[in-house]
Amino acid sequence: PDLEGSGDDTELDDVYLLAKAYFDCKEYRRAHSHLKGKNSARSKFLRCYSIYLAGVKQQEEERIEKSGPLGKADASNTELEGLELELQREYEQGTADGFSLYVYGLVLIDKERTQDAVEVLRASVSSYPCNWSAWQALIGICRDRGGASGIDLPQHWTAGFFQAALCLELQSDAEGLERLQVPSALCDLS
Repeated sequence: PDLEGSGDDTELDDVYLLAKAYFDCKEYRRAHSHLKGKNSARSKFLRCYSIYLAGVKQQEEERIEKSGPLGKADASNTELEGLELELQREYEQGTADGFSLYVYGLVLIDKERTQDAVEVLRASVSSYPCNWSAWQALIGICRDRGGASGIDLPQHWTAGFFQAALCLELQSDAEGLERLQVPSALCDLS
């Protein structure tokens, strides 16, 4: 998907740039509120990712506030429910792009629905294979599962780097190095 040139970008440039400035300053709720009702791909991604991160930030603040000297406190991301409903609808309708799928995958991971998260993140990397953040989210799940068996990866050069990175996460250094030899052979720089 073309995040730079889609939808109603000509009238959203100033609004998007202001929201992006808020996002860069970690003012996630402000970024989210400025993009409400905006439907270009980049605005929708920034809006969804902003509210997700706002929830993560609030969750961490609550965890610190509630945890005393004796240990952890339970805190949850209160934004997950609404975000899940919106992104699940897009996913089921087949209108979600790779970036929306990435955020949806993060939501599913946080809700501990790892099998669904694997499916959604696989769809994300199939839609936009160069989103390394989606690959990293998959690495986190596969690390906990002990590997990537059963995941139908897209036929793309980034899948090789994913497999090598996963091998390194699983302490299979020799296999990871071997997997990195193939991409370097394809990129003979001599």
